[in-house]
Amino acid sequence: MKNLNLLGLNSNNFETLHSRLQNWFRRKAAEAPADVDANPNAAITCPHKALLPETLTGTKRQAVSEEVWQYFLHIALQLNGNVGDGCISFPVGTPTCSICDAEISEAASQQQNLRSTLHPNSKRVLFSF
Repeated sequence: MKNLNLLGLNSNNFETLHSRLQNWFRRKAAEAPADVDANPNAAITCPHKALLPETLTGTKRQAVSEEVWQYFLHIALQLNGNVGDGCISFPVGTPTCSICDAEISEAASQQQNLRSTLHPNSKRVLFSF
């Protein structure tokens, strides 16, 4: 994505959804905000109002400069009638939600246990001649 060179990344960067950034570049040319602009980080915010782990499908993040992030917030406030509800900022380095991390680990463990129960010999390959 060659437009990333225009982001002016420095020490004050924020996380946002990678695909959201791509869509923003497309819409920016048309100057047409969309509903998704009302909550810039909805796709990477968990139910606990923290940062979703990036291991989940659809949560690939992209760092943007503070200026770009401020622009996202400005558009969101315009669309929300200057009410900032839901506009959560995640500076680069923000830890992911510990509750979601634990839930994902537990689900992965249960899935592994289920696989080993359903296919106990799946690691052995048998040949018969």
